[in-house]
Amino acid sequence: MSRIRRTVIAATIGLLAAGTSVAVATAEETPQPTYTVAASSAELTLGEPVEVTVTASDLQDLYAYDVTIEFDPAAFVYVPNSAVSGTSGVTVDYPSAGSVRVVHTKLGTSPAASGDVTLATVTLRAKGVGPTTVDAATLVSVSADKTTTTASDVGSAEVTVTTN
Repeated sequence: MSRIRRTVIAATIGLLAAGTSVAVATAEETPQPTYTVAASSAELTLGEPVEVTVTASDLQDLYAYDVTIEFDPAAFVYVPNSAVSGTSGVTVDYPSAGSVRVVHTKLGTSPAASGDVTLATVTLRAKGVGPTTVDAATLVSVSADKTTTTASDVGSAEVTVTTN
């Protein structure tokens, strides 16, 4: 395991472990973030790649996060090392059959992200025919003050794979 990967893992685990409080806000205090999962194409041909992007709107103080993207392993295979984030810092991917975890963290005194942010874009390659769904199953976010928030069923995108 590379030094950078070990450092990112250790930093993220430390932030997640240290952040024992959960952020709770009312609508009057702070707008709650909304999440979207989108595919670059709703229909593609067997063997073609599709980019799946998880975005957030109305974010406040996002320093690190861990998002799990799930897909049917009979329909798609993850393209190794394709995970990227739309914000500065370090992004690491952890693929397995049917899912990929994307872990991202800012570094040092970098300011936390706020507003509209692309959390992760991953590339999948179609290997099975038919309609299928790609889901952002869970998202754990960490603020600069180490407060953690967990969201489930973040969103999904429908994709149909055809033979031609």
